[in-house]
Amino acid sequence: MRKIISFVLISAFIFILCSCSQNNDIDYETGSLDSLMDFGGYEFSIMQSDLVESEQERFGYLQSDIMKARIAEISADWNCSIKIVIDGSENLGSVFPTLMAGGYVCEIAYMIGSSNLVSVGAFHPLNDLKDYIDYTNSEKFGAYGILEQGIYDGNLYTVSPALWPGKQIPIGSYGIFAVNENLVKRYGLDDPRDLLENHEWTWDTFERILPEYVINDGSVRAKSVNITHSILDFALMNGADYVTVREGRPFSAIDSPEITETIDWCSDVFSQYSSCISFDDHDTMVPKFLGDQLVMTQTSIDQVIRFMGYTDNIGIVPMPCGPNGEYGKWVSAYSENTCFGILVNAKKPVASARIIDRLCDVWEDYETEDLRKDFYRTYFSDSRDIDLIFSIFKNSRWNYEPNADLLEFFDSATEDAGSGRSSAEIFSKYLGKAKQSVEEYIIPNHQFFLQYEKAFNE
Repeated sequence: MRKIISFVLISAFIFILCSCSQNNDIDYETGSLDSLMDFGGYEFSIMQSDLVESEQERFGYLQSDIMKARIAEISADWNCSIKIVIDGSENLGSVFPTLMAGGYVCEIAYMIGSSNLVSVGAFHPLNDLKDYIDYTNSEKFGAYGILEQGIYDGNLYTVSPALWPGKQIPIGSYGIFAVNENLVKRYGLDDPRDLLENHEWTWDTFERILPEYVINDGSVRAKSVNITHSILDFALMNGADYVTVREGRPFSAIDSPEITETIDWCSDVFSQYSSCISFDDHDTMVPKFLGDQLVMTQTSIDQVIRFMGYTDNIGIVPMPCGPNGEYGKWVSAYSENTCFGILVNAKKPVASARIIDRLCDVWEDYETEDLRKDFYRTYFSDSRDIDLIFSIFKNSRWNYEPNADLLEFFDSATEDAGSGRSSAEIFSKYLGKAKQSVEEYIIPNHQFFLQYEKAFNE
């Protein structure tokens, strides 16, 4: 019943938006790129979500002189003004009811996570504006996996500022282990960062170190690792994908050999080394990790920064590489990422696309990747940690939460694997629904990727 009601509401919403667009006579500006240099003094409003707290912040940067200067340059060059509007709701939640009522909100939105608004048609499709914003420029807007959160039913609606310093960390990217370097050094353990650097960070090594990392000397009692989230990231590091392509057509790969092998390996490891592994949630895990009760814990990079402090005593490594994975291509599935979108009833969609394109240009003094890496030295003192951040960003995949039930499948698989269940048992319970989600939500998006595969892989 809930899905039926949601479908009716979404259908009604899209109908209202379409009607609203026709009634407002949206200005689809025409002309060559060179002729669109004068926006006639129009005021473009950009609404920011709750990632900022004051009007002094520009796109999450407090008192950013660079962003202020860029906005001033765009305004002067193109005869317009750009106004930043602060929205107090989470992920622009206030936008939905206003649009639902047929009201104009703004031209451009900037937020963390866009999937809810994308799925109900709140944004203008960027496919229509490719001449003005080249979203296949993976250096500027992120590789396919970063665009993925803004794709719905084969159309792209949002892009991310991938060249901005500090924007290489998607939210909820759980494909890392935080490492308690205090314990590693104090007890002479193999440092996972050294193992990673020496091309030894594999499933076999992970199994070897689990019993070695257990500490119980009277003063410290620590388990080897906490599995805080799902085994999706283990699967991605075993070469898994959501879809597979046969004869030019994408099919669900949720029961692929790579995922099957990952589930069975995790089930064996979780059972064999049950005394070494805990499965606490994030809130329970953090104080244990900081209190020297865990050597490693599965978490995300943004949570390391926000909850664990930035000291020499915390390192990060990815999930270990499985036998079918590509060593050095560190992959993680994320929940949300910062992005720009053009509202569906924007009055100047072409001009808005050009503004987003120019806003997302590289920052002065951060022109190279090495300079952008310097931005993270406030948080991580070891360059290997910073290199990992950029590797994960380039290879990230969206976890399709909440649009699909994909994460639900892997969460259930994690729980059942923790109880020793095999892939066959897990597939018998959850595979049908998971494959349906892949076919409904992910395959249409993969069709978008196939259109531009060459550009994304260059």
